[in-house]
Amino acid sequence: MKLLIVPALLLAACSTAWSQSSPPAPGVFTPPGQAPAEPKPDPATGPQTPGGGAPAGFTPPGEKQRFPGPRGTTFTFPTGLYDEATPGMTIVLQAAEKARKQNKRVLITLGENMCGFCVFLNDLVTNDPTVKNIVNSEFVLAKINIGKSFRENADVQGKYGIDFFKTAPDGRGVGAPAMAVIDPDTDRGVAFIGGNAMVASPMTMDRVFDEKKVAEFLVAHQAPAKPAQPVLDAALASAKKDGRSALLLFVAPGNDPSAKLEAWLHRPDVAPILAKHFALATIDTERMIGGKDALAKITGDKTAIAPLLTLADAEAKPLSDASTFKAAPRTDEQIKAFVDALAAAAPKLSADERATLSKALASAWDEPAKK
Repeated sequence: MKLLIVPALLLAACSTAWSQSSPPAPGVFTPPGQAPAEPKPDPATGPQTPGGGAPAGFTPPGEKQRFPGPRGTTFTFPTGLYDEATPGMTIVLQAAEKARKQNKRVLITLGENMCGFCVFLNDLVTNDPTVKNIVNSEFVLAKINIGKSFRENADVQGKYGIDFFKTAPDGRGVGAPAMAVIDPDTDRGVAFIGGNAMVASPMTMDRVFDEKKVAEFLVAHQAPAKPAQPVLDAALASAKKDGRSALLLFVAPGNDPSAKLEAWLHRPDVAPILAKHFALATIDTERMIGGKDALAKITGDKTAIAPLLTLADAEAKPLSDASTFKAAPRTDEQIKAFVDALAAAAPKLSADERATLSKALASAWDEPAKK
């Protein structure tokens, strides 16, 4: 295991040389076998990349330097992790809309595409078994570019109280990469953590960030549990008022078929059709209080597990045709039976709408679930 050659207080700004700084006195990461680059901070612009680039001679002329990445991988700059074209507020608002529907919060990761440490944090969030499960179960992820100056997408930072320039307990500015949690119901920032607060000690090539620190931060700021019964009651009340049937989706966190069915339910070509003909409800059997009881009540089966799609009338009684699809419809036969049941419950469902639903559901199993 190779130790990363880093100063004790390292993380804040990102660079092409794996450099990161903590304002006002940046530190420099020195790649193995290379002489340290001389920091040249610019106090006028805040926490910047020391020297503005890689040490002289580090990258062979005409070649992209490959850097050692997490779990034996390599990467080059720019990394492409962060969307530099789409406004950051647009990305956050889209994530917030999805999070509200799922009783989750938005997890913003902040960094830039010339940042090596950002690659390691992204790997932790998306690949570490514990952290990944928490993120997928409790958050909707939004990656926001802050640029080398930390001032890109300043409107996002200002609105949600993300301040890289405030003084941290160690006397330096808060570092990056960083994470912030947003409550989509109040549209306010809940928590912010950056740089050294997440770093592993000792820091090694195999463990740059401390997964326990990150997991503790996420668990401490996840959305509070909500009861399932009011969600179910609202759908049934809507069904009764409009003379419709209720389409109910029961899901479980960390479950890929659940994620795919939920993504199908919210697809832009699917969501308007379902909302037009059915009263909809999504119930998380693990994260919502009484979620398992609601599933047992609707199905009449205490052993039923998520994911499960079913139809019920306004009195919470399963429709007779629903017995053939008390599960996740995946095969052509199951999908046909499911869409036939939808048509029976919603006589005004057109042939074109049925075809759209069938095609979208079939393709849902061929695509990675969008967490």
